[in-house]
Amino acid sequence: MNKFLRNLLVAFALAGAISTPNVSYAQFAGQETWAGTAGGSANAITLSVSNIAGISDLVGVRVNFIVASANTSSTTMAIGGTAPTIMEKTTATGLGPLTGGELQPGNVVSVIFDGTEYVINSPISSTSSPSTSQTIQLFQSTGTYTPSPAIKGVYVQCWGAGAGGGGGTAGGGGGAGEYRSGAFSPPGSPVTVTVGAGGAGGGGNGGDGTATSFGSLLTAQPGHGGGAGASGSGGSGGSGGSGGSAIVNGQSGGDGFTSTNGTHIGGVGGSTFLVGGTSINIGQRGGGSVDGVFPGGGASGDNVGSSGGNGAGGACLVQELL
Repeated sequence: MNKFLRNLLVAFALAGAISTPNVSYAQFAGQETWAGTAGGSANAITLSVSNIAGISDLVGVRVNFIVASANTSSTTMAIGGTAPTIMEKTTATGLGPLTGGELQPGNVVSVIFDGTEYVINSPISSTSSPSTSQTIQLFQSTGTYTPSPAIKGVYVQCWGAGAGGGGGTAGGGGGAGEYRSGAFSPPGSPVTVTVGAGGAGGGGNGGDGTATSFGSLLTAQPGHGGGAGASGSGGSGGSGGSGGSAIVNGQSGGDGFTSTNGTHIGGVGGSTFLVGGTSINIGQRGGGSVDGVFPGGGASGDNVGSSGGNGAGGACLVQELL
């Protein structure tokens, strides 16, 4: 290019006759933009980027920013005054919304707008709460389980309550509670946990226990009371509950027995899963009934003409899955 032509082009440019390219707009695909620290809130992020006429300017543009607050659920992003738009992540089955915990304070995150949503294309935090937020809760009385944010599920174990032993000189042992367990999706709201009460022993028949349940997802049935008398029948173990994938029926209590030489043996209390039953009581070796073993154990029958033991209460163990 000769000197005259070069000078002519410069003059036209200065006069505005030739427009110079504007590279400050975000719509050049492949361009990266630094947006600084996120504003807005944890689940409704805003970023400040200038020279955006509309969201279409952001298609294919990588935007990098610093996370200000950890997200706890599905999250939206609004860049440069555009409308809030859902953020998504890559999963084994395709794109999916954030569920909480993916964005952690201080992390630098990159997103690309694909025309529909903002897709995170940088490594993200595990979609779970920090390990300190994981809980393993043992319920020994009725209460409420409140799930932690961003968990993947819960593993629940329930024991129905044990039954009371029968009274008399050789009362039957009380049956043990049923055991049930299973893994479930994260509850969307707090769950009522009902813990069964152990059946009372008495001079007559032992009392039945009551059921233990985790909302409507899992119910473990109680054991049944032992019979009274000189040869009381053992109570049946708990069975027939609902929910779960692992099911172990409670063991029935043992029958009471009186030998021909007058030895009185109270029936042993039934065992539940992971928990042994009561010992056998023989009248000539000392006596009285023995209460059931926690959780869900049946009580032994009496052998000294008094009352059977009390059944053990049920329990519910809830472990959060990260």
